[in-house]
Amino acid sequence: MTDIEFQIEIERVSRLEGCLGIFRVGGDDMELFMGNVLTGHNADTPSPYDFAMGGRGLDPSIPVGADGTLIKPGIPVMVDVNGDYTGYMTDMTRCFVAGEPAEEAVRANELSVAICGELAAMMIPGTPARDLYARAALMAQQAGMADNFMGYRSHAGFVGHGVGIQVNELPVIAPRSRDIIEAGNVIALEPKFVIPGLGAVGIENTYIVTEQGGVSVTTAPQGIIKLD
Repeated sequence: MTDIEFQIEIERVSRLEGCLGIFRVGGDDMELFMGNVLTGHNADTPSPYDFAMGGRGLDPSIPVGADGTLIKPGIPVMVDVNGDYTGYMTDMTRCFVAGEPAEEAVRANELSVAICGELAAMMIPGTPARDLYARAALMAQQAGMADNFMGYRSHAGFVGHGVGIQVNELPVIAPRSRDIIEAGNVIALEPKFVIPGLGAVGIENTYIVTEQGGVSVTTAPQGIIKLD
């Protein structure tokens, strides 16, 4: 199976389960499918969009996403999908693998899960968004993964973003962000890593900000999921 075939199956099942299939993005300089499926080298292909992971796509006219790469044993498949069950959006990423995942991929995914947990606890009203980014970057550095954080050949300039009726809203979790976390914000956190020779690894969860921190509404298992 190719990444395109996998993505089509995800989209088919999502629509049958009630997903509206319409995805709004802010601004006029970005185009987006229902989701993004990346495997192997394509996960680190630079994109003109400020995506966490871009991909080459099928044609230069839309240079983002799956490119027809065959899914191979041991190579991670990153599935970054959006849901819009009632017109409001969620954003979630999980990694899959056919066969056994490499230990390096497992460790990077575990680091991503740990970063999400740490940032969710910090996500209380009044917290500067840039503080969340700084903590994520520090955890990546302490784990020896700074060069792989949010890309390898090119790096995304954020680690999270607001979600609502559009998939990219305020606040932006970025190093120079002036946004302040507020109660009721809905925020997607996506600390991801690119490992040369393997591809992209990491998770993304959508959180609702409460007085006690972020509460995830994306509840799929967070470990690397094996494909039968």
